[in-house]
This record gives sequence, C-alpha cells and structure tokens, in this order.
Amino acid sequence: MNRLTGAQLIYNSLKYYNIRHAFGYSGGAVLPLLNTFYKENNEFDKIDHGDGIKFIKSSNEQCAGHSAEGYTKSINNVIPGVIISTSGPGVTNILTPLQNAFNDGTPLIAITGQVPTNAIGTDAFQECPATDITKSSTKWNYLLNQVDNIPEVMKYAYDISMSPRMGPVHIDAPKDILSEMSNINIYDLHDKLREKKYYFNKEKDSYKIETKINNIIKLLNISKKPILKIGQGCNHSYKLLRKFIELTNIPVTTTIHGLGIVDETHPLSLQMMGMHGSAAANYALQEADLIIAIGTRFDDRTVGNYIKYAPEAVKSGISGKGGFIHVDKSIVQIDKVKKLFKSKINHHNLKTLDDINLQSLCMDSEIFLDKLVDSYDKRVDYYNDYKEWNKRIRILKEDNKFTLSNYKNNKNNKLGENLEIYNITTQMVIDNINKSIDKLQLDRSKIIYTTGVGNHQMFAAQHITWTHPVKMMTSGSLGTMGVGVPYAIGAQLSNPCNKVICIDGDGSFCMTSGDLQTVADLNIPIKICIMNDERQQMVHTWQKLFFNGRFIATDNKNPNFVKLAESYGIKALKCEDIYSLSRVTKEMLEFSEGPILVEYKVRPDICLPLVSPGKSLSEMILNVEDIDNMSVDKKNVPS
Repeated sequence: MNRLTGAQLIYNSLKYYNIRHAFGYSGGAVLPLLNTFYKENNEFDKIDHGDGIKFIKSSNEQCAGHSAEGYTKSINNVIPGVIISTSGPGVTNILTPLQNAFNDGTPLIAITGQVPTNAIGTDAFQECPATDITKSSTKWNYLLNQVDNIPEVMKYAYDISMSPRMGPVHIDAPKDILSEMSNINIYDLHDKLREKKYYFNKEKDSYKIETKINNIIKLLNISKKPILKIGQGCNHSYKLLRKFIELTNIPVTTTIHGLGIVDETHPLSLQMMGMHGSAAANYALQEADLIIAIGTRFDDRTVGNYIKYAPEAVKSGISGKGGFIHVDKSIVQIDKVKKLFKSKINHHNLKTLDDINLQSLCMDSEIFLDKLVDSYDKRVDYYNDYKEWNKRIRILKEDNKFTLSNYKNNKNNKLGENLEIYNITTQMVIDNINKSIDKLQLDRSKIIYTTGVGNHQMFAAQHITWTHPVKMMTSGSLGTMGVGVPYAIGAQLSNPCNKVICIDGDGSFCMTSGDLQTVADLNIPIKICIMNDERQQMVHTWQKLFFNGRFIATDNKNPNFVKLAESYGIKALKCEDIYSLSRVTKEMLEFSEGPILVEYKVRPDICLPLVSPGKSLSEMILNVEDIDNMSVDKKNVPS
C-alpha cells in the first residue's frame, strides 16, 4: 500500500473524523495540503467508498473561520469546524474566529501553512510566529516537526477540541513537512486514529453524585422560589430538561445560546435573561431563593452587577434553604464560577462557598438530568408545586412583555431622533418575519437564524419565538460583528434541508460583505435581512446615555445594498415602509431559487430592556421615559 505524504495524512485524518467541508483561502505555504482536496488526487477516497472533503473558499480567512464556526454550531458541535489557511497574514486573519470560538466553546481545528522548516526564524516571505500568536486563543496548538508524528497530532487535536469545554486548536504545518513522504499508509493511519489514548475530566464517583442529587431534591423540597438558568450545555439534553420542568413545575430562563431549549410558548418559559433579556426573567432571578444553572456560565451579561446578583438566593443559601447549583461538564468553567462567587462571599463577610450553599457538579447535563428525573420519580416525600411562585411568575410575564416601538406622530423621542424619516423599526421587521413564518405554516424546527452583533441581534433574540434548540447562531462572549453571513454559509452547508435566515445590521454586514462572493459562487440559498439604520446604533445609544451625547464613529456611510447584491447576481429587495413590509417578507421567505438579500430601511431605536453598567438585573431601563430618571454616573466609562 502506498505511503502517505504529510498533507495526505492530514486530509485523511480529517476524513476519518467525518469532516466533509473545510473552509479557507489559498496561499503558497499551504498548497501541498490544498492539492489533496483536488478531486482527481483523492485516490484514498475510493478505499472506503466515501465522498471527499469539499474545500469552501471564503472571501478571506476571517470569513472562513466564522463559516467553520457556523458549520459546527448549527449541528450542535458534533464535529469540529475546519479552517485551512496559509502562513503569515493567513494566520493573523484567523485570530478573531479562533478567539470567538474559544469564548463560545465551539470546536475548531485550524491548520495553517508555514514556511519550510529550515526557513523558520529567517523572516522569510509570509513567515510569522504562528503558534506564539494563537497560543492564547486556542485550547492547544502545535508546530509540526516530523511527518510521522502527524497521526498522533491529529488525534490529539481532535480529542482536545471536542473535550469539555470544547474549543479551537491550531496546527502549524511547515511546507516541507506537508510535502514529505511518511512511513505510514492509509491502514496504518486508521489504526493510529482508532487508538484510545486521551481521557478528560469527569465526575465519576457514583456515590458522590447520588449524594449531590439527593441534596438537590431536598433543596427543591425546601425552597419556595426555585428557577432554572439554562445555557447551551443543555442543547443536546433539551427533552430531559422539558420532562424535568413538567415534573417539578419550576420556571426557566435561558442564555442567548440556549434559546429554544425550552419552547417559549410554554407558560413556565421566561425567555432570555440578561442585559437585554426579559425583564420578567431578570426580576425572577433576583427574587429566586434557589438558582439551578445547567450548562451555562454566570457571565457578566447574564448576571449584571455580581455583588447585587440574586440577593434572595444568597440569603437562602446562608440559611440552608436555597442557594446555587452549578452543573457543567468542564472543570475549568466550574472553577471560574467558584472564583466569581468568592467576590460575593467577601462582600457578605463570609468564609467559604459553602456559606452561600454553592454546589458544583462536573458532569454532562444529559447525565445529570437523567439522574435527577429518575431520582425525582422515586421520591415519595416530594410535594412542592410552587403555586405561589408560579402565580408571581405569571404576573411578571404579563407585566413585562417585549414591546414593539411605535413612534408614529411622536416627534419628541427621548433619544432625539428624527422620527419622520422611516416608519418601520427593527423590532417591527423581526416581529413580521416571526409572524409570517406562522402564516406560511413553515416548520420552525427547520429554520436556523444567524445574526451579527448589535441591536438587531438582541431584537432577534427577543422577538423570534424560539421553540427548538440550536436555531440561534450568534457570537456571544466576544461580541464579534460580521459573523452573520459567514455563519449562515456554514449553517446552510451543514443543514442543506433547512432555511437559513441571517438577520444582520448594516454595520455588521459591511464587515464581511465580501463573502457575498462565496454565496454567489456556490449559489448558497441563504436569506440575508439587513436592518439598515445607517448607524452602529447600540454603541450610539451608549454614547447618548453614558457619555453625554458625545457621538463619534457610529454613523455609517453605506453602499446601496440592493445594487451590491445584484452586482454578484444575487436577487435583492428593498423595504422602506410598513405598507410593503409583509409583502417583501413573504417574498423573501418563499424564494427558493438561490440566495436573496433584503434591505429593510429602519428607524434608529434603543434596545430595551437594558441593564446599565454597574446595575443589578432588577435595575433596568424598561422604557424611554426611564431615561430622564436614570441615576448613571456619566463620568464613569462603562466596561
């Protein structure tokens, strides 16, 4: 059997791990690897009678990285996304998607070309210290130095990218290593990749787990106002979670990555929490005496001011009648949350985390919920139905619904905007898309949304009815603008039977609009909806509220988006008023002959609710009238 080159070892390792698409851009240093993707060179594809890996050329390496993210996010991270780029700028251009994936727990394998081994350190053309640069933005990285080591390196890269907490890895491959002939054939490679070598942390002590589960059930029996705080770590276990909710009657709120884990039409759903989340969810978290967080971090955008967060749960934890339960399959995340809660201990002059009854379990949410449901079913002394608490939840939901801005004939908007320009807002557009889906009887389980970052992102989270998990693809912790279209490309390629709708802002879209090239080239049937208010409106609002209206660098000089799309041969529509809104949206949703772009000309608006910097979840700006009454120290620059 023929031996494999370094490049062939990498290609066939990816294929072994069921990779079917790789995203990237060409360049000299990576040509030996790109050559393996050429169809006529894929002689080893015939061995297992499988199809080869399709190489998707993006408009630049950053777009390639984001498409790889969207690809794996939209299939709930069951396989890692793959980025392939050349050396030098090819490496530096993927830093943003690597860091974005690192922050959001998205598995990626980035493979970059490097100058030949004997040229490293000589300032050769397109040389850069790749692994030094990517070290802080990856879980692990490695510079290849021997061709025969590639199978072990690829196995370790795959295993560590997919282990808790999932994330990106980077392999830097010198051009000579890629071209060198190894001593390994295809069967040797498969044998090496099948070996089980690497094991990662899990809580395995069954007695310890059972004890913790029993303690949780006792707490549920004692507590009066429990709440479930759910993140993307429950995407795969949503059925068990829904069963647990039905059994216990406990209300639930989710992070933006956890939208749809609970059907938001369910009476116990409080929708999304946090800075721009549901006021009902935020109030409920502040009033709850027991917070059960599963598959999520207690990050700043979901808790507001850490010291002021969940005061009732702290009090109940001190008295032993409530507190906090944190379940995550990553020991790193468990430890980070413990570190975070130490600030609360110090504030309350307490000594240990036990004083506020913070209980941590390092285990997968599916295993945890399965054990919890099973143990709950066997208990005969559990009787709490939380009638009073759920009565309070119903009141909170009724009094704090997300609303649509309607400034018609209102010329005195608190934000000082010219309200006569356009008579549609981003909320109205997204609400219309949401309602049109029901009118057209489209299957919500077959619709994936991607967004950029900004007002449109938060409005999408608020005004789409989320009924199924893994349908919202967005940048979370890093807040990366420009991911909308690349995410949509990746999501559509990995979910060809789904409709993929990109809800984007004009600022975010312009950052990666060059990827229309990829959309047009492959005729990828995504639907791009641009909310064009000619502004980076979320930042503009902060400048208005917290910097005394000193506006700088937030107005956009945009191209004609319709003509831009048409220049690529992409169908495009424009909507400027409420009278054509439903018609244009319907045409966009029903179009099935390829990609389509719609420019919605919208009025600038403020995204509410808003938890201001330094404020608690219960200190929200709920309407524009609250702005005049804000007690914000405008001398302090918000983080």
